[in-house]
Amino acid sequence: AMASADRPGWMFAQQERGLVAQLEDGVRALLLDVHAGTPAAGRVRTELRDPATRREAERVLGPEGTAAAMRIRDRLVGGAEGARALYLCHGFCELGAVRLDSALRSVRDFLVGHPNEVLVLVLEDYVPPAELGEAVEASGLARFVYRGREVRAGGRWPTLRALVARDERVVMLLESGRGDVPWLLPAFRVMQETPYAFAAARDTLSCAPNRGGVSGSLFLLNHFVTTPPASLPSNAAVVNARDVLLERVRRCARGRGRWPNIVAVDFYRTGDVLRVTRALNAAGAAGPLDRAGGAVRLSPQAAPGDTARSAAASRGSAAAMSASDTAPTDRRNHPSPRSTPNASNGTTATPAARSR
Repeated sequence: AMASADRPGWMFAQQERGLVAQLEDGVRALLLDVHAGTPAAGRVRTELRDPATRREAERVLGPEGTAAAMRIRDRLVGGAEGARALYLCHGFCELGAVRLDSALRSVRDFLVGHPNEVLVLVLEDYVPPAELGEAVEASGLARFVYRGREVRAGGRWPTLRALVARDERVVMLLESGRGDVPWLLPAFRVMQETPYAFAAARDTLSCAPNRGGVSGSLFLLNHFVTTPPASLPSNAAVVNARDVLLERVRRCARGRGRWPNIVAVDFYRTGDVLRVTRALNAAGAAGPLDRAGGAVRLSPQAAPGDTARSAAASRGSAAAMSASDTAPTDRRNHPSPRSTPNASNGTTATPAARSR
């Protein structure tokens, strides 16, 4: 979600606009990568103490992107210009970075100004969870974090209305699953997903189980094409198109027996992501999924009782989030500041931008 074309310093953008603009546009889930780094020569040098950090970066960026990052890294020979800190980076911070504390304060400010909105943050973490927890506390965002009481006890997710009433309006999921901080919930114990390594827009994007198996109560639909080192808007124009996206949502929903809660895409403003997630919200308001049909009608009007619209999530891509009656997001997000969560436990779709 953080690698945006409108921010200087990002070599390989995955979104058209930055985090705040994504939230204002209706994105309601952010997939973020957190690294440690040190500012040097106008860039940020990634902390690579753990060999797994570099291996994962190389997997994400490919040989070309990794080579570019290492060339920049080799030029950062001067002394550090600041202390070690946490950053949002895509693979290597040398290719672009946003201070985590600044991003968290922006999310906090959005929630303060939009008191009926609920967000999901999925963190791909390359730093100790305790450091992440400290950063969330220092930013002031911790006051809005869902504490996970029901989920950690093996119960059902609270409704969106309950989260708003408790003012616990940001759900934080940790991809590593490390349990040092209780409210950084283990992502793939509570969430299932589709594969995410698709090489071409013409490919049939699989609905096969990936991380989280099929047991998670949330469902993340990864819907983007990976072309290291850079995501291509031309691919997003194909896979984010109404018919392509809606067909995959319906196909995967039938296979899993649940609507997706988060639809992760690249370039969320390209194609019909927001329109399709509004249709998913309307379908959820109309009732549970019919596995045999899985019909979803696209209509400019919300279904009866649909009191708010869908929102979006971001990787370096945008995603849609829908909540089933066992999921935490039984709401319909609206891009406007006055959207109202639905009172029921119905399905909800939220567009989101992703960063991976």
